[in-house]
Amino acid sequence: MEHIDQTNLVRHTAIGIIFLIGFQLMSCMPVMMMVYGIHQPRYVPDASVIKYYHGLGLQNEIYRLKDYTESNRKQFQYVGHSMPDMLLFNSNGQLITFEIDCSNNLDSIASLSRKDIDSMKVVEKTLREFISDTYVINGNGDKVGTLDQRPLYVVKFAEFAGRLNKENVPKLVERLSGREDVQFIVLNMDYSRDN
Repeated sequence: MEHIDQTNLVRHTAIGIIFLIGFQLMSCMPVMMMVYGIHQPRYVPDASVIKYYHGLGLQNEIYRLKDYTESNRKQFQYVGHSMPDMLLFNSNGQLITFEIDCSNNLDSIASLSRKDIDSMKVVEKTLREFISDTYVINGNGDKVGTLDQRPLYVVKFAEFAGRLNKENVPKLVERLSGREDVQFIVLNMDYSRDN
């Protein structure tokens, strides 16, 4: 009887392991990673970021987080880790919070009116703090004006996000370029310093 219980236990354990492996293989994340070329974040030199960005057909100034590494990633948690994504600062330079779900997407966020942006919930980080955490890797090095009094979109991209960049970032940049009631910058989220 005890031998049968052990056999059943081994059989059920084996079935459970096979089920978990099968579930992982069928899960959408590994498939997305393979199809879209998504991989783990890593250090990418400034010159490579510029080349990659130009490969997306874009020419704007590129911002990066100063000394951004895997080990200090939590320090920059306020910028989020989703890709592609955006940050949004209201007219007063306060970071606002929004959630992407089935009822909205990045295009709908990029279409928000100034009034809508200014009425959204804010978090503790400010535009001044964000600007002091960043540097410009191309262009003339002038940072966006913090006293402009227009909402600021920060369009995020990263080499590790693969084809998701090509499918989303150029459209967002084009949409925001046509708006005079807001300003925007582009932020690279690859690690800016090697550990």
